[in-house]
Amino acid sequence: MKGKKGLFLFLALLLPICVFLFLKIFGKNEFAVKSLYQVKAPDAISDCVIPAIPYHIPDSVISQLNFASDSLLLIWYATNESDITKPKAKVTEKYNMLNQHVLSPTGKFKTWKDCVFFMQSPYDIVLLNKKGLIRGEYKSYDRDEMDRLFIELDIILKRY
Repeated sequence: MKGKKGLFLFLALLLPICVFLFLKIFGKNEFAVKSLYQVKAPDAISDCVIPAIPYHIPDSVISQLNFASDSLLLIWYATNESDITKPKAKVTEKYNMLNQHVLSPTGKFKTWKDCVFFMQSPYDIVLLNKKGLIRGEYKSYDRDEMDRLFIELDIILKRY
């Protein structure tokens, strides 16, 4: 009887170790940040044309944005730049190489916000890549949203 109990105890301890080793050797943890509007069209704003799916930002807009050598661009919409100083400083501190622009939500840039980036209130940050894909929308005043931005930037930058 003692031998059977010892064998069962040994197997009970060996099984989780084998599962762990199997997953460690053959498993792959991989995360991806999916681009927006690749499967489903955005909710249309009254004066905007509903885009074709999968959606890419028009080349005319991309050519006016300064991507420089970066593959990502973070656009902040702010009526008063002092409102976003603190969150923008955190992004700059953590990702100093990330190209960022602050745009006013008026005129041509208001049209971009509504009809090109399809951002609806309360979102005021959009993350774009050089291929013309919208990688995410965020709220600058919400700590959880800024944490999500940081996590998604880490994931995207690891893949590039």
